[in-house]
Amino acid sequence: MLQARCSWLKSGSSETSMPLRVYVAAPIRGDRRALNSVRALVSMLRELGHEVLTEHVAQGSSESASSEEVYRRNIRLLSECDLVVAEVSYPSHGVGFEVCKALSMGKKVIAVVESSRKAFLSAMIAGAPGIQVLEYSSIEELWAKLIEALAYLK
Repeated sequence: MLQARCSWLKSGSSETSMPLRVYVAAPIRGDRRALNSVRALVSMLRELGHEVLTEHVAQGSSESASSEEVYRRNIRLLSECDLVVAEVSYPSHGVGFEVCKALSMGKKVIAVVESSRKAFLSAMIAGAPGIQVLEYSSIEELWAKLIEALAYLK
């Protein structure tokens, strides 16, 4: 059961009480092999009525802003979000930093990882209390697991 590892998951809930402000974390300058999954995540969250604060992560091109601008913007958006959904199939210093920062801010975090990449998932993500890890092997499975996880949010 999803609730086993995260105290912020609530048993018996069938839907979130209101739309969430979601920060989707994904590599921008690093390995972008999960880009199709990131695009699907952004689309799914929007279709479910949530506001995605970081839609730019689903774009195919690299960030044009300076490193300082990216940092300031991302910290601001992290502070404004209700939930972080991080695509962690491929290592990214930035995504790891964002997840850690979100946890330190008391944010809820869902990390999604392709089944074929789970063996490579950092133990710091896989073992962290407060992070719900969702493993998926298809976009359809990701959709189903994301809906289930969101249904249990407090």
